[in-house]
Amino acid sequence: MKSLLDFENRHKVTLEKIEEWNYLRFWIGYYFNRGTSISDSYTESKKLIDILSKKMTKAFSLLKQTFFGAKHWFRKYDFIFFSDSNERKLINGLYKDKIADDIIDRLPGKTLLIELPNDVHYKYVYSKYITSESLLLLLSLFIKFFVRENNLSSLSSILSKEGIKVNLGELTKKFKSRYLVYKTLLKVYRPKAVFVNCSYCRPYLIKAAHDLNIKVVEIQHGVINDKHYGYVSYLNLNREYYPDILLSFGRREKKIKNLLINQVIPIGSYYLDFVKNNFNYDNDLIKLTSQYKVVFGVTLQDLDWTFKSMINFIKALANQRKDYLFILIPRKRKVSTELLKGNKNIIVREDFYKTIMHCHIHVTLYSTCCLEAPYLGVPNILINTKSFASKHYKNLLPPLYTKIVDTTDEFFRATEELLKLNKDEIVKCHKDFFVKYENNIKKAVPLILSKINKA
Repeated sequence: MKSLLDFENRHKVTLEKIEEWNYLRFWIGYYFNRGTSISDSYTESKKLIDILSKKMTKAFSLLKQTFFGAKHWFRKYDFIFFSDSNERKLINGLYKDKIADDIIDRLPGKTLLIELPNDVHYKYVYSKYITSESLLLLLSLFIKFFVRENNLSSLSSILSKEGIKVNLGELTKKFKSRYLVYKTLLKVYRPKAVFVNCSYCRPYLIKAAHDLNIKVVEIQHGVINDKHYGYVSYLNLNREYYPDILLSFGRREKKIKNLLINQVIPIGSYYLDFVKNNFNYDNDLIKLTSQYKVVFGVTLQDLDWTFKSMINFIKALANQRKDYLFILIPRKRKVSTELLKGNKNIIVREDFYKTIMHCHIHVTLYSTCCLEAPYLGVPNILINTKSFASKHYKNLLPPLYTKIVDTTDEFFRATEELLKLNKDEIVKCHKDFFVKYENNIKKAVPLILSKINKA
């Protein structure tokens, strides 16, 4: 499967004439990125009863979360921040958003944090003014029944020839209904600026903000390279669908060609520096890991094929080397004890940041954690299933501390090479990927405020 950027190059003349492509490309990009349909509910072969069932389940889930922080809707705010509950980490007894909360503390006036629940909102949160995005999404689902589909026959024809089955009408209705809801929200609150943790997840919000002359600032949450469709294109696209400023992890993002964001300001990572400066070793984990020659921290993804593929690969490794310990670190999906039965040298821990500091090597398919691990002095081995590791990281991370492997034999050889490195050597080589947070955020906030005030 070729990339979305390749697809755009092949159909450049046609796509630049289609205004809807400016937002449809984000959702269709999932197809190219994952090599599967972007969503079962968008495929033409899906049965109507299954589509309705999925929509009802989603609506009920949103309804359950709607009243979280509802009292905070009824205030005036200077800024609005959009994030999700996956960003929260337990710090000093409260769940703090590792991207949003520290920046909110540095902004003048009041900031409303509108949080998307993945799967639920945490009860004890650090954020002062926080409410659920569920209400907005629920309103959008209702309004979608009353908006019309756009006629996109030329785009539909191109996608059909490429073998991509996507319900474009459903996607245009989704965009239009959400655009109406989020624009109404911004009209009511009239914030000085909008902050987001993921711009390509919310093109309707970005466009609504710009149509009201409101600046949009994105705080980097994951990998950004010169092949990421959410940030890069070779087409002449409408910049109204992209943020004005990106607060990046490091300096490297400033060098990316064809970046669709006007200004990049490196700030680093609040939580990575917090972990680095405040980390306390777990005595029980130390006692366990000391019994093994090498300890691997294995970050998992939730997609079915990636989850099963990684589990099977790790079990094959664990069966060959009983003196190696593999610590599985899942995202949301649970790893059943039955799945690991018979493998005493495979265990499960929930927090990547608290676990990886106990490990010699980080292992993943293509998780963003492979950007973070070297900053903490831990090298990477990337399992190249379906060539995903090569696609995302081959020309991004230095081969000195990131090895991409296809077989168990290659894995063991890579392990021996990486064990020869020391932490300081890895951190030094990785310096362009993360700048020091405290020093840079102090400079960044006044700069952002000055640009907002000029708007």
